[in-house]
Amino acid sequence: MHEEPMEKAPTGRPGLLEAFWLLSALRVAVRTAVAVRARREALPLRVRLRREVRRLRRLLDRLQLALLYADVVGDQTLDAALLRRFDLLLTAREVADAWRTLHQDLLQWYPEVPASLVEAVRRAARRFDRLDAESPAIRWQAALHFGNRVLRAVRHMLRRKR
Repeated sequence: MHEEPMEKAPTGRPGLLEAFWLLSALRVAVRTAVAVRARREALPLRVRLRREVRRLRRLLDRLQLALLYADVVGDQTLDAALLRRFDLLLTAREVADAWRTLHQDLLQWYPEVPASLVEAVRRAARRFDRLDAESPAIRWQAALHFGNRVLRAVRHMLRRKR
């Protein structure tokens, strides 16, 4: 009886499973390093809020570009489509985590921050948590649109609270 080598993905596509594993492992390593650095720095709340807003802006932009790329260029192979979808899902989880972190930081600033804004940030986290591989593109775009509106409101509030 001949066994498949361990390097081969169960689907018969060598390297695809390894690419998934590598992509997720790299993301976890980066997120862990960022979290450790943030804990060591013990920054003031306002600085943490601004940093988290910048991080969210970058993540939302990255997600928007990935969706635009998929819409305009498309994937050449099934493997590329699977890897792109996996990357989108990982990015959506990162965005949801960033919204949750922002929500926790805003709760620490309450009641100086309007309750409606704190609730909008919580809803943004839930929207990105609910995105999955089967979600239609319009749902991804709606989550991005809502996230961009909420992020603008948070940025505006931070500018007023100087």
